[in-house]
Amino acid sequence: MAADSTARFLVPVGEPRALPGEIAMKLPGQDLFRNYVYNIHVIPGEIDLERFKAALSKAVARYPHTAGRLRREGDDWKIDLTDSPIPVLVSWIIPNPSELSESYPFPNEFNIQPGNLTQPFFNSEDCGKVLVPGDATDPLLGFKLTIWENGTAIGISWCHTCGDAYSMWEFTRCLSAYYVDLDAPESALPPAPSFYRHFFRSPFSRGPEASDLTENFLPRMPHLAKDYDLTPLWQKYGAQDAATNQVQLRLSGESLQKMFNDAKEEDPSTNGGVKITLHDALSAYLIKVLHQCQGKPMHTVLLILNYRGSSSDSSTIATFNAPSAQGNVIMVMYSDPLPPSSAYSVSALARFIRTTVNQARDHKFLEKWMSWASYLLGKSANAGSEGRFQFFGPEEGEVSINSNYRTDWNDAHFGFPGRARFFTSWSTMNYFRIFCANPRTDGSTSSNGISDANVCVNIHKDYVEKFVTTIARDYPDTLVE
Repeated sequence: MAADSTARFLVPVGEPRALPGEIAMKLPGQDLFRNYVYNIHVIPGEIDLERFKAALSKAVARYPHTAGRLRREGDDWKIDLTDSPIPVLVSWIIPNPSELSESYPFPNEFNIQPGNLTQPFFNSEDCGKVLVPGDATDPLLGFKLTIWENGTAIGISWCHTCGDAYSMWEFTRCLSAYYVDLDAPESALPPAPSFYRHFFRSPFSRGPEASDLTENFLPRMPHLAKDYDLTPLWQKYGAQDAATNQVQLRLSGESLQKMFNDAKEEDPSTNGGVKITLHDALSAYLIKVLHQCQGKPMHTVLLILNYRGSSSDSSTIATFNAPSAQGNVIMVMYSDPLPPSSAYSVSALARFIRTTVNQARDHKFLEKWMSWASYLLGKSANAGSEGRFQFFGPEEGEVSINSNYRTDWNDAHFGFPGRARFFTSWSTMNYFRIFCANPRTDGSTSSNGISDANVCVNIHKDYVEKFVTTIARDYPDTLVE
């Protein structure tokens, strides 16, 4: 892919902007993820540059922290609300005719693509550092538009400090809505964002609760208690990658419905106490197949959970888990030990997963959990001049579920509903990433009202073939890469 010509724009923040008069946003420990998240939205048309710049100006005014700069002062971190213009690179390309296909610019329609294929579509000129430094120099948001005849790839570089995947999804949908209609009414936009960042009490300042938190919560988050310098962290990920092969699956809506029905019918006598979801059944099925293929069960399930709007007490929703919160409103929930008797039953695994989710979303439990999580993340960020970093891949005996299935990234369609496609990168061992699949050739994502799911995971080379074969046997309409 060679660039025929390029340009660079700086898009100013529009007016009026949210948070008028405020000059900084203080950050708690759980927001100190300083890496960029990289997403690509591909549309089957050439983007209107002037309209895109106008839409971006309005979207950033609604989400002004994205135009800020990250600053560290001792052990305190904040986003300076500097209203800095957003850098946008533009590259016009002429593809080789032999490269053109329905999935161009990628070889297939799976949401996860190799990093070497996605990297050229991001603004590495302005957002090229591994970590955003705390010296208020680097942008927190950047774009690259790659344009060819009848197509555009919109590459977005989003600093994780601005917010988690849900925050980025809300921002991108807002940008898309303004691109479609610069005068979009409030009803066409995502809910007005909340910029409240909650500072959970330190586990050491909780009086009689301190020992309970240390005894009952700290042992359940070894992924946060241990941290690394960058070089050994990359080596740890690299060792997992070398031992595994990436697997991509597209499971149809029909297959997902059958999984769900089978899970409910498998053991109806014990299913009544816990109401499982279709997503629980999918996660349980994937874990069961993994157990079958490796010949032994996992002992722990890690669930990456968005806890917005979840509470057993509605009065707490307005504090640390507002539904429209911009920030990292996520937790990595370690399950209780998985009973061996449940390891090969989709129904039992689904109930185990749902019970873990329900526990995590109890506001009293959540507040205690995040007390330690926020403290440990902040402690690592403040270790030395560059900080130390947690390993978020599963360890031996662990399996992770990180799902975006309920947040359809193609809701940000930039005027091409049913035809826009979403791509990103990265996977690792026993870490299931689940997305609402890209549209089929007819523009649909399902044929039964349930969206197809794209699942990406790295499976050990010793049993990756068995893993793929088992799923293809159980659900023959599954697409496999």
